[in-house]
Amino acid sequence: MRFLWLACMCACGAAPATTTNTTPLPSASATVAKSETTRAPSPAMVRMWPFEQARMLLYVDIAGARKTPLGGAIPDLVNAVAGSLGASTERTRCFNDVVAASSEFVAGGGNIGSTAGALWIAHYDPSRFASARACLSDAAAGHVDGASETWIVEKTLVATTASGFLAWGPRELVEAALHGDGHSTDLAQLTLRPDVYARVIGDVNRMHVEARVALSETHFVFDAATVAPEEATRTAVADFDEAKSKFAKMELEGEAALALTRLLKAATLERKGPRLHFTLDLAEPPKQQAFDVGIAASISIHAIRRYLTLTKEAEAKNTASAIAKNIVASWEREELPPVPANKKKLRSFPPVPKLIPHGNAVTGDWSAWAPLKFEMSEPQRYQYEVRAAPDGMSADVTARGDLNGDGKTSLFVIHVTVDKATRSLKVSDE
Repeated sequence: MRFLWLACMCACGAAPATTTNTTPLPSASATVAKSETTRAPSPAMVRMWPFEQARMLLYVDIAGARKTPLGGAIPDLVNAVAGSLGASTERTRCFNDVVAASSEFVAGGGNIGSTAGALWIAHYDPSRFASARACLSDAAAGHVDGASETWIVEKTLVATTASGFLAWGPRELVEAALHGDGHSTDLAQLTLRPDVYARVIGDVNRMHVEARVALSETHFVFDAATVAPEEATRTAVADFDEAKSKFAKMELEGEAALALTRLLKAATLERKGPRLHFTLDLAEPPKQQAFDVGIAASISIHAIRRYLTLTKEAEAKNTASAIAKNIVASWEREELPPVPANKKKLRSFPPVPKLIPHGNAVTGDWSAWAPLKFEMSEPQRYQYEVRAAPDGMSADVTARGDLNGDGKTSLFVIHVTVDKATRSLKVSDE
């Protein structure tokens, strides 16, 4: 089910989304309630969207979904998702207040200048936003007065504007959104068909992904489709079967256990060569849909968080290993002028970036690393440094990161040492 998890998140470090090689979803497998026209992000939302090309895009027609039979259960779904994320009671109340006041929602991951990360924007009714504003103020670690009301919540900038928008994300991304002169064509990809109330589109790990949610009095339908190398699709099917087997063994009780049984029965994954199509079709009344989707959210978000953590941690190991390989290659290259083997020493390279990223991805300046022939073209979540011993006979390649922004630094270190007998290098990690 990894590709399903990927369809639900704003991926970090993936290639930018494109409009080519799209994967059109088939018609929904259930007859769903239809509005009269297609819907799309409003012109005002388009002006707020600062990315020229986001990696992942999510659009939710909250006002439309609120009018469906499942609409009355939206607060319950918000509670389920917030609970799965470990949100406090106060934070959950904020989520509910923002959703209740909002008409549409857009999220995506991209780059503005040297800052990369996810940006979330809600379009709300100012007359209904008073409780959400008060809640955010109570939860904030700081408050900035000015043309826009701004709070810092757990090192994330949250801002509202008089025009009725809430922007949430890294400071540079939020400030770009508040500037309000966006003209990106990205959001044009997010037009919703009459039966659809949420849509995800983008590229993850070089796989194009599309997903949608359709609603009716008798069905909740989630579709996701992707085209990927056949080896990856075979792996996805194997992972899906393994996941269903593991979920079936989960020790749940009462209604939760029954909900899990219904979810497993409703979930299917079809593979046709390089194409995968996942469907979750819950044929049940809205109240039951709300409960079952809440259980699904709890399970899925846990899996997503685990997958994201593993993916981000892999950056440190893979990058540090690549740096160590370049050190070895540099050591073995003929220098001009030649350096006698008994005179060679390992050298240090400064930290990139200068400050450890805290919960976000940044672009570093690798110019000082030119002699090592190493640089990262993509935004990074770790700081990298090579520190050689005074005698040049050993060096540590260190990756430092703070993935969740809590101020606690994690380390990954690879040791490079000179074999005094052979004058060759040995590489080992902690």
